[in-house]
Amino acid sequence: MAELDLRSKYGLNVIAIRRNNNLQTDIGPNLTFDKGDTILVVTDKHDLGL
Repeated sequence: MAELDLRSKYGLNVIAIRRNNNLQTDIGPNLTFDKGDTILVVTDKHDLGL
């Protein structure tokens, strides 16, 4: 996840990931996303351009 740099590029803070119907909240920089994952992010609406 660190290489995606979501916080700096898009202002997104990943706070949880749902994988195989399990909610994982211990998010670290070495996390990789798998097909079917759902991520929960927090951001400011201004960072989304709304």
